[in-house]
Amino acid sequence: MKRILGLEYEYGLLDRETLNFPLEDKIIAILNEKNYSVFKGTRIHLKNGSQLYSDLGHIEAALPECSNPRDLVIYDEAISRILTELGEKHGLLFFKNNVDSAGNTFGCHENYFISREQIRKISKTNTDKEALIYIARLITPFLITRIIYTGSGSLENGKYLLSQRARAIRTDLSDYTTTDRPIFNLRNEPLSDTGIRVHIIIGDSNMSEFSTYLKLSTTSIILNIIETGFLKEDFNIKDPVKTLKAINENGIKRKIKLNNSKLLSPIDIQKLYLEKAYDFFAKHPHYMDEQTRKQLLNWEFILDSLEKDPMSLHRHIDWVIKRNLIGSTDLNDIEAQKINLLYHLIGEDGLYYSLRNENELERIVTIEEIEKALNVPPQDTRAAGRIWLLEKLKRKGAILELVSWDKIVLR
Repeated sequence: MKRILGLEYEYGLLDRETLNFPLEDKIIAILNEKNYSVFKGTRIHLKNGSQLYSDLGHIEAALPECSNPRDLVIYDEAISRILTELGEKHGLLFFKNNVDSAGNTFGCHENYFISREQIRKISKTNTDKEALIYIARLITPFLITRIIYTGSGSLENGKYLLSQRARAIRTDLSDYTTTDRPIFNLRNEPLSDTGIRVHIIIGDSNMSEFSTYLKLSTTSIILNIIETGFLKEDFNIKDPVKTLKAINENGIKRKIKLNNSKLLSPIDIQKLYLEKAYDFFAKHPHYMDEQTRKQLLNWEFILDSLEKDPMSLHRHIDWVIKRNLIGSTDLNDIEAQKINLLYHLIGEDGLYYSLRNENELERIVTIEEIEKALNVPPQDTRAAGRIWLLEKLKRKGAILELVSWDKIVLR
């Protein structure tokens, strides 16, 4: 089951020498690097189809368009490798997390392509915004309960929370991403004549390949059954923001009151969506492929494990891996705070990478695939065409005025 999708990350930064927020010149130095780039404008276009740029004083990376979740995990790992190398060269530490010690939050944004014609037909709407509101109604219960396997773990006032990003969510729906952070974002920049871009900002920046893969694959599956009109059930929850924060604080078995007055746990709600997905593929087998089959089995495995013993997932999902690392350490202790931060440090000094190097964690992709993705874009999306054209124009000495995701402008 193919769907064009992408990821954007905003990173926490520290100067290696001072352990303070880095000076602007170090950020500029990173963004002037030539090794991996094919074009430098307001954004650096990397040879692998990704983009790097400065956003509100920090470095943000946007990964290339991919046709499936597994490829996106490969490019996720590749951009971490690139930033680690650049950070070592320029004296910067990169943290792939969502909150700093002052409580400031920064995001991980997911992007999914939806057919404009198909979703308007299914939703019986005439505008992209109306179609997005239709999608939001059906997917919101899924998004607020998926933090039970997508959360990266967080410490706040001596409590261990499932998710960092959930702390910053303020409203159900909004066009904005900073002033009014929503569960479901209505901003639509499709970068396509035929599609709508579903832009989701509720997710954590995951370190675990497995968490990232599961987050992308389950969300893609749900969007597929919404887009085809198969999902019509209303699992709506009375106060989604309040419920999200309650799940985040009180855990995976907290009972949630639905609009129909049923009381269900986050696991129960996820299983309703999973059952709907199995039903969909049983009736539409032409949508099923081997990767989708594995995604469904992983989803089922995670939900069953969370129900029986969450800590059995200490090789799979971030919030459990991190909680296992903290162990019996007092959550108010400075040592717990260090673990909470250093888990998200990208590079060999980071706790996540130390565990991974010791084969303590589940892997989704191979080292060889990551190595290739450092300089080669995905070959089955327009990223390949964009980079091919940029390299050809560069060899011919063309003067480029603008390069964006969907256009190249020559002087």
